[in-house]
Amino acid sequence: MKLSDFLMRGRHLFGFLIPGVMWLASLSLIFLKKNPLQFVEEGPSPIARTGLLLALGYIVGFSFQTLLFPLLADGLKRHLGIPETVQKLGEQIQRILKGKLPEGESEWVIVPDHLPVFCKMYVLEHSKELKHFIIEKEDDINFLVANTIPGPLLICSWLIFKGYSGLSISIGAVSAVLLVTFLRRRLKHYLRREKEEWFEWFLLLHLRETSEKQVRPQAESNI
Repeated sequence: MKLSDFLMRGRHLFGFLIPGVMWLASLSLIFLKKNPLQFVEEGPSPIARTGLLLALGYIVGFSFQTLLFPLLADGLKRHLGIPETVQKLGEQIQRILKGKLPEGESEWVIVPDHLPVFCKMYVLEHSKELKHFIIEKEDDINFLVANTIPGPLLICSWLIFKGYSGLSISIGAVSAVLLVTFLRRRLKHYLRREKEEWFEWFLLLHLRETSEKQVRPQAESNI
């Protein structure tokens, strides 16, 4: 066990805890007509109540993220498929993999739909440095998915709670829709770029491995 195993990563903080608290705040403002900060201030032990609120926020955020990710991200992933920018590269990777297979075992070749995940697993296995970048990108994607709905919802629920006029609420709703649209476009960009990086990094590692194999015999012959 490492100390980092007990620390909250970006995925947990921005993907579960913060959106979970926003979900709780929105539901409290809409249905209970109560500012969630009052829950903390009214009790005899604000620290304990804050801890309880954060714990509930994490649970709610984890639950909603589990439901939202397949709806928001998986559908976009299937729609994107293999980005056009790396389709040629994907074909080249398949030829590389086929060349490493035993003769007559071509049915083992990775099908195109599974190729991005295969490249990702290869990169995770062969490079600690690139593994760090992959985890960072996944944290960014989790953040976008987790906050696409509760962020705009919190804006609208706060306007309703404060009793603003219909015009203000309409402006807030339009702003929320624009924000959702923007976040969805950013999510699409991140998912596309993620697959491109998996392909590019796989090729980078393959070229490095090939170069090392070519250098090794030359070094041994010079001994």
